[in-house]
Amino acid sequence: MLDALLTSEQRGLADGRYWFAGALVAVHVQAAHSYGRVGVWEFLESRGSRLPLHTHHREDERVVLLDGEVTFWVGDRAHDLERDTRSPSREASRMRIASHRARREY
Repeated sequence: MLDALLTSEQRGLADGRYWFAGALVAVHVQAAHSYGRVGVWEFLESRGSRLPLHTHHREDERVVLLDGEVTFWVGDRAHDLERDTRSPSREASRMRIASHRARREY
């Protein structure tokens, strides 16, 4: 399912991880495998990586910082991401990696 979103250069590495939007991604749970209830992706990103302004219309977004420093905006409010941040559905959010490297689950 994820393969349909990726170019041939982004398709899976030998260990099952993917390059996606400049981040190394490991998909731990696909929504299709949980009746649409949850999807868990782990991102390894470098300083300056950004997730553009976006809105989730059907689901809440939960971001768990595992390592590093991330600035996370919900609407126009900036937060230094702590161990767990939830972005309500239908509210625009974006983020930027502030440390040399960050690892987060989404």
